[in-house]
Amino acid sequence: MNLANTPRAGRIELPDYAGWLATDVFGGAGFPAVGAAGGYDVTLGSRDFFWLKLDAPGQAEPGPVEGARAAEIGEQVDFTALSRPAPPAAAAPAQKPTAANTADHEEGSAA
Repeated sequence: MNLANTPRAGRIELPDYAGWLATDVFGGAGFPAVGAAGGYDVTLGSRDFFWLKLDAPGQAEPGPVEGARAAEIGEQVDFTALSRPAPPAAAAPAQKPTAANTADHEEGSAA
């Protein structure tokens, strides 16, 4: 994650994952493999991030990770769930704000 106003480059040392393939979790785009010595160079734009998964050579599945989605601000996320198969039934979507529940919230915060 890069919270700076300018792009940043860095190296992540992943010696146990040399040769593994990186894939974007949300879009499924392929990234270069981790180098033979375990180094992984990454360049991020200003206020940018990548959420990558690593697959052993020959094990990569193209496309986004099933069930992956962007988290809401303040939401607790179980990151280990991304490495497991998706549950058979999808969870109900979060309640969207309406005039009724927004008014209730504003009423409670004004007290």
